[in-house]
Amino acid sequence: MKSIMGSLAPPLKEYCLKNGLSFEKVKKSPMCGDGDTRLYIQHVDFSSSMDFIDDSEPAEILISVYRTKESGAVLINEGKNAKKYLSA
Repeated sequence: MKSIMGSLAPPLKEYCLKNGLSFEKVKKSPMCGDGDTRLYIQHVDFSSSMDFIDDSEPAEILISVYRTKESGAVLINEGKNAKKYLSA
């Protein structure tokens, strides 16, 4: 089975190592995307009484990863709470 991280996993792992984030925590986090051009690492607070994501409160994006069409470069944007939930 192909990982949802796809070809974006190696640059994301390198980013985590350079920026004090745990790649293991990233791998265990909820995520969505196609793994080739975009990937979103999310945080979902399941401590509330609901065991699902409520559309009125979308999951927080901790890290956004994009591959540009022009150059194929990978851009990684760290959200404000990424270190809080993903620190090594």
